[in-house]
Amino acid sequence: MWRSLSHSVRGASTPPLSPRLCLSRENEERVRRCLSPPSLPSSSPSPSLRPPAAGILLPLCRVGSCPSLLLTLRSPSLSGRHSGDVSFPGGRRDEGDRDYVDTAIRETQEELGISVSREQVWGTLKPLTERSGTLVVAVLANLGDLDLGKLRPNPAEVEDAFTVPIEHFCGERNCRYTRFRRGERWGYTLPVYPSTKYRVWGLTAVVIDSLLPILIPAHYSTIFSAPPPPHR
Repeated sequence: MWRSLSHSVRGASTPPLSPRLCLSRENEERVRRCLSPPSLPSSSPSPSLRPPAAGILLPLCRVGSCPSLLLTLRSPSLSGRHSGDVSFPGGRRDEGDRDYVDTAIRETQEELGISVSREQVWGTLKPLTERSGTLVVAVLANLGDLDLGKLRPNPAEVEDAFTVPIEHFCGERNCRYTRFRRGERWGYTLPVYPSTKYRVWGLTAVVIDSLLPILIPAHYSTIFSAPPPPHR
């Protein structure tokens, strides 16, 4: 069951989110300082020694004058438990990928036909671990002005591609959460965004919830609380 937030995501004294501020050069420089740099690793273990890992792209874009995030609806014909879910473009790291930035850029090209350069990348978020044990690294990139009509989604992987305005996630009515118990206690809290074109939940919602306090700190407070470590 989804519950509404018990606090306002944006305080009453906070000014409205400015599109110019969100995508300004000043904000980009600030966000880059908050993120890990998109640099190549100085050394990398052999593929056989790497844990299962994936890179996903967080495509920041402008639709009209509105800062937005580009999301996809995964094809229901895909195998695995994430088929039919809302997600960011991305996938498993290949042996030929130099780093997670390479993975995210390659997968975005394969899924949506978008060419993203490393110069458009602002940095990477703190890695997250999926329930399967896969390490997921989110890569933030600014695509600039976006025309959805020019995308070339791969129908084998993508059912739909759509954008959600950044400001949408700041509205209290658009943010929900689900709490999970561990025994007699509340274990952790996951964000849910049900009021977009599709329901955004799971790892995709956690990534958005991790991004927004960095991108627009005056307008968004995190919802996610991590599961506590298991008792030994």
